[in-house]
Amino acid sequence: MGQMAATMVVEERGIATAALPSLQLSLADTVHPLVLSGQPALFLEHDQQILKLNGSAGALIARLIEGTTFDDLRSFAAGDRHMRSGQRDLERWLLDWSTKGIVSAALDWDDPTVAVGPVLTLEAGPELFALHFGAGRFGAALAAPYAHLAHHHADRAGRRVAVLPCDSIAAIMVEGRPTRIVPREQTASQVRFAIVQSILAHDGIVALHAACALRHGEAVLLCGSPGTGKSTLARALAQQGFQIAGDDIVLFDPASGEVCGVPLPLTLKQGSWDLLGSAVAAPEIRADGVSVRYAPLPRFAGSGRRPVGGIVKLDRTGAAKASFSAWSPLDCVQTLFGEAYAASGRSSIGVVRAMVDLAERSTTLRLAYDEADHAAGLMERRFGL
Repeated sequence: MGQMAATMVVEERGIATAALPSLQLSLADTVHPLVLSGQPALFLEHDQQILKLNGSAGALIARLIEGTTFDDLRSFAAGDRHMRSGQRDLERWLLDWSTKGIVSAALDWDDPTVAVGPVLTLEAGPELFALHFGAGRFGAALAAPYAHLAHHHADRAGRRVAVLPCDSIAAIMVEGRPTRIVPREQTASQVRFAIVQSILAHDGIVALHAACALRHGEAVLLCGSPGTGKSTLARALAQQGFQIAGDDIVLFDPASGEVCGVPLPLTLKQGSWDLLGSAVAAPEIRADGVSVRYAPLPRFAGSGRRPVGGIVKLDRTGAAKASFSAWSPLDCVQTLFGEAYAASGRSSIGVVRAMVDLAERSTTLRLAYDEADHAAGLMERRFGL
């Protein structure tokens, strides 16, 4: 981050820290410094909070007010006798201030070091992203689960995403969006989160919590609460000949009634890691404490909207034999609506009616199962003909 810049590639803990462009850090526009009886504080206008600071944090804030770089802050932290842990204190504050929306960052996207390494294209609904993961082992490890995506062509406009690692933290830059400073060990999951947040910020987008598999040009949506095996079943369906458009989020267009998947990597929790064989990514503990591994989408369907042929509610009951049962369109709509997201936080009667139409013209079923392979075989017999 910041001149988060080493001037060479350094191998650290087996992970490459690539040379980084100069990242300018400043105080966010909605944050206002105060001094009360000699005590530094901040008014967070966006959160309507007043935050008390100690002397060292106040001195760092003073540098952010003027505009600074990570290297400048790091030098200050190393020389401040009140910051006993120096670098660790600085990183702890930056992580906290990023979460609270206190620190802002600006990147020179024309800096040639930003585009070091392969650039991948991720397209989802109204968004086209150009993903810059950087060179070295760290960038390669981040890029590996996105191997299903095509390399980005320079003549295609896209919202640029860059990951800038330094020491035990990383900056995730999404062009036109607030910078996120995150623990380095959570970079992969935080990149996903940043991309999703950018997509969901669009007005008119209705996001459904479902995996999306395709057969004969029609989408089959897999709904279910966390732990019901959407990602694991999607992987098994790929082995049955289905194409996969996404394993967690589907964008629904109320006007056409069609959907498109968000083609982020497959997310597998610990119980399914043996399915990966030689995993493409090391385990990561997300901010919610769940251990996951990421892998490329198998038999990636590509981008674009598709009509929906089926909506299946997953129920991983431990049943000895996978089986379908009836799922009423009304119950289906309640499930879709209850887990849907829109930037406005509200839904119109037009969107609800579009969901009703979607459920009424689709095959809606419950699927009770234990083993994903058995369930995938049953799905193939039902939707693959």
